[in-house]
Amino acid sequence: MMSGFPREKVELIKQNRQETYQVDALIVDSSALIEDTTIIIEENDFIARTLPNGLVENYVITNNGYCSGSGHGIPPHYQVKMKKIAKLPATNEDTLEIGNNRYITKKQLLKIVEEIPIIESKFRHFKPPKGLIIPEGDFIYDDPDFINWLEAVRYVLQDIYDRTNDRYVWEIINPSGIIYEFDGKNGDERKRFNKLKSSLCIIAQNVDKYYPALNVNGEEVMKTPMLFISHASDDIKYVQPIVELFADIGLNNTTMFCSSVPDYHIPMDNDIYDYLKDLFDNHDLHVIFALSDNYYKSAACLNEMGAAWVLRKRYSTILLPKFDFSAIRGAVNPSQISLKLDNDNIAEIKTRLGELKDIISSEFNISVPANRWENKRDAFIATINNLIQEGD
Repeated sequence: MMSGFPREKVELIKQNRQETYQVDALIVDSSALIEDTTIIIEENDFIARTLPNGLVENYVITNNGYCSGSGHGIPPHYQVKMKKIAKLPATNEDTLEIGNNRYITKKQLLKIVEEIPIIESKFRHFKPPKGLIIPEGDFIYDDPDFINWLEAVRYVLQDIYDRTNDRYVWEIINPSGIIYEFDGKNGDERKRFNKLKSSLCIIAQNVDKYYPALNVNGEEVMKTPMLFISHASDDIKYVQPIVELFADIGLNNTTMFCSSVPDYHIPMDNDIYDYLKDLFDNHDLHVIFALSDNYYKSAACLNEMGAAWVLRKRYSTILLPKFDFSAIRGAVNPSQISLKLDNDNIAEIKTRLGELKDIISSEFNISVPANRWENKRDAFIATINNLIQEGD
């Protein structure tokens, strides 16, 4: 997979300092692409890189970035994220203990999400005897496995909130939050479970936000979030409403970048390549790929797609009008759920927009009132439909 790219030998040093390995790596700024998956790479391991002049650069690994590969000829590999440090530190037991506790809680969260289908199977339908004033519906509140699972959810989410004061998590665990509504008194508890399930899945999708890596001093390695709209300039008439929709839910020119839209583009007197490099290096980037025929004709767009893939950035895909799922290629996963703007099923468009809104709200810690969102969403759909009717 790395054929044609400059590889080099680097030294992988395990955090216990008792194991070291020589591995081939493709180094790109604060990332390393490593194909040898027989070696276990973990957070808080180190990479030592010897430069041609003899100097040594040291890095601490913040995310091993393991990828299982795909059916498109891409084998399993690591896309390691790392942070440059002045020198390898002395072993710090306190830092390791914090990291280990974080790791355990993170595993608990992911286990909770994995168990959702098992817990969901515990629902039972209740139909009260004639004359008994109890609502008919699906219940789960008194199942022992559900009770234990829900306690684990409370514990993990409370731990996240205590560390982050995250508004999205607070909306779940506050005294009137969804997590306290399973009491058998509200009729159909399945609707509440579905809401909790969706919230947990969104948190798991953004797990690195809630469990950021620690540096060698036990401090969190934090990057500011940024939404990057990767698009072809010829598609501006469709991209502009997308940017305006995200702005309406709370993003601004410090949290969103779109090169073709004033107020969200590259400032005057900045070098375009240096500016884009800074975005990829110094922000927790979520890339929106606005896919079209124009997109795949643009070398700049394909470079952005490749950079997002190599650096393992989160991404979502929006298919612009007249572009079909079958035309998706390159580093974008064609089996990943995407939003197609000219979908005849309006209900599905609304659902996909709502899911994207929830993901962005979680990543940027913003809250959007339901009525405001529905109005902005419907106005966006109407604008897109008008543009489609106008044609090219």
